[in-house]
Amino acid sequence: MPSPARSPTVLSHAPHATRLVKNGRQEVRKKFDPIAHAEEAWRMLAFPVQITAAAKVFRREATGTGSSTRYIRAIRYEENGVEHNGAFVVRIIHGSGITPPYWIDSARHIRGGLEHAPSDAALGLANGWEPFDAEEAVERIAICLWRAMRPAKGVDIRSGNSYRVRVVDGAAVAECRVRYWLPAKSSGEERYSVLPKFGNFRVAIDAETNQLISAECNSSDRATVLATIDAESLRSVYERAGVRLNKRGPVSATRALAM
Repeated sequence: MPSPARSPTVLSHAPHATRLVKNGRQEVRKKFDPIAHAEEAWRMLAFPVQITAAAKVFRREATGTGSSTRYIRAIRYEENGVEHNGAFVVRIIHGSGITPPYWIDSARHIRGGLEHAPSDAALGLANGWEPFDAEEAVERIAICLWRAMRPAKGVDIRSGNSYRVRVVDGAAVAECRVRYWLPAKSSGEERYSVLPKFGNFRVAIDAETNQLISAECNSSDRATVLATIDAESLRSVYERAGVRLNKRGPVSATRALAM
């Protein structure tokens, strides 16, 4: 006589996970961690001002209706040469998810930070249009290289800044500021510090031929390489960027790249 089908059985209820047995195989379902999501949102947001200090932990605050919870990090920021107090806020709706994070300035005005108007290069890349000039071409290549980058071991690196594009001595250059966190040397609970360090991501191509000259992602003092690109991603970057080489050979003919 066939045995009846078995339903999932809860084995234990750990603080951050639920263990189930399903079809003879143990599965782990992670419990939603609002603090982890708040920390991720903190790293994703590109502030238009300089953050000079920030609280290590988030303060939890329930909304009046009880349908959501705000996680608030106190900050100090500098704007126009003057320091102010403010706050970074992530609102988590119970059972639904996270609303876009925002920050509050000293005048209690709500200010965003995640949304940027798309550039001509980003629009062209999304729609498959031909690049208008070398400046648009180098920004497209930079966008595709950034997506394929591999952070150096232990480095958490983010970019939410627009590219600055220009032509210098026959080379089209696209660069933007990046934020990064290095692992803490202590053995405490926090693996990374709250405030980021800053670096630079820079790509240069020949303005006449679109040939890749260099690509690098370093700390501001250029002492630390923050990310690298593998050969496979480098070979396919022109196809993904929709940029054509005009005269010279393939990308593999360029010098070694330190990105």
